[in-house]
Amino acid sequence: MLGALALVGALFAADLLIVVRAEFVAGAALPYAVGGLLAVTQIARHHPHPTFGAANLVTLLRLLLTSLFSGFAVEMLFNPASPADEALWAAFFLALAAVSLDGVDGFLARRLSISSDFGSRFDMETDAFLILMLSLAVFALNKAGAWVLLGGLMRYIFVLAGWFWPAIARPLPPSMRRKVICVVQTGGLILPLAPTIDPPTGALIAFAAFLLLLYSFAADALWSVRAGAPQPS
Repeated sequence: MLGALALVGALFAADLLIVVRAEFVAGAALPYAVGGLLAVTQIARHHPHPTFGAANLVTLLRLLLTSLFSGFAVEMLFNPASPADEALWAAFFLALAAVSLDGVDGFLARRLSISSDFGSRFDMETDAFLILMLSLAVFALNKAGAWVLLGGLMRYIFVLAGWFWPAIARPLPPSMRRKVICVVQTGGLILPLAPTIDPPTGALIAFAAFLLLLYSFAADALWSVRAGAPQPS
């Protein structure tokens, strides 16, 4: 565990050395804050293994890539001037790398028998934060309207709704539909980043992915409500 935390610190230091712009550094620090809070509050209760594990290290790498991308997204939000195509391609492939590693951590956890509730939550929250940052980048680059931010916030709206409506907060069963739509959603937000995709086309792609995400969350909410409903005698 200490080694993993040391790695987080080293990776964050590397972030700071890449660029010194305050907006980028602030954006890149956000995922580390989220990941650190999750680790401190959840690992003791939900991580039963003696080591951090290869699967969680892969998720940690995904968090690093997400942090670098989030720095780009926040930079674009505060400096809306059109970036060079090279910067857009760099952000495109950075996000693509983060998405490509999704599933590797789960495969390792199952293959090495090191699955845990912590690892599952770590992976899910990394996915959610990447989607939020992708939505922010697409909006900041004027590839889609403010509605695209709703897709990025959907996970957090769902969690907030669970605070006021406990039925929504019940644990969900594993779902291939949820995994596939998550990949489609991230892909639908990465494609508009490419310089070769014009804003109208990018907006259509992002909107189609958003509709799928909306359907997925609606299906989960409906399942939660039905699961909590009294059964007929």
